[in-house]
Amino acid sequence: MAGINFCFSPGGGPSIAFEEALCKLGISCFLADASIDKPSIDNSLIYFDSIFISSVLTPGSSLKEWIESKNIGSEDLLLQMDIEGSEWDVLINTDEETLNQFRIIAMEIHGMDILYSTFGLNIAKYVFSKLLKNHSIVHLHVNNYAPFIIQNGIRIPPVLEITLLRNDRFGAIIEPIEIANLPHPLDSDNCTWKPHMPFPNEWFYENEG
Repeated sequence: MAGINFCFSPGGGPSIAFEEALCKLGISCFLADASIDKPSIDNSLIYFDSIFISSVLTPGSSLKEWIESKNIGSEDLLLQMDIEGSEWDVLINTDEETLNQFRIIAMEIHGMDILYSTFGLNIAKYVFSKLLKNHSIVHLHVNNYAPFIIQNGIRIPPVLEITLLRNDRFGAIIEPIEIANLPHPLDSDNCTWKPHMPFPNEWFYENEG
């Protein structure tokens, strides 16, 4: 986190505990969400725009245009995104240069069951290929809001939490590692009132349930 001065956070909703924690580290947060009138807390480091970051929902409000409007220069940034499915649109329409400004990307991905259709799979392949060109996944977490969708023995969590780190931050050649255990001990269920959903091990281990 050292050296990150700004977080861009599309999708605030009723709780902005993440941004509040960043403010305690002295990180300014740009928050965008047209579904709320104002953030749930007042903080001099939180700057709010009542817009949806989406080329479809709000033409002219792409992630790139939003960042450029803040005139912050070429800083290392953090992206926290939870925009209820519009992340596909945003990522499809965000260029590589803009994504590379983000040292850390933490986001919630909705509609993962698109992987079950050829059309959806092609969209997902395009989006993840773009993300993984210069970033690597450092953590995955199943959001237990909705139950697994199962087809051909493969469990797909409809909602997935993902964290990526830009590759230049690793300091060494990145090689795939064996996943030892998910969830991580520091993880907690998104919905405490719903059943726990461990990450499907068939995503990592061939021919295992």
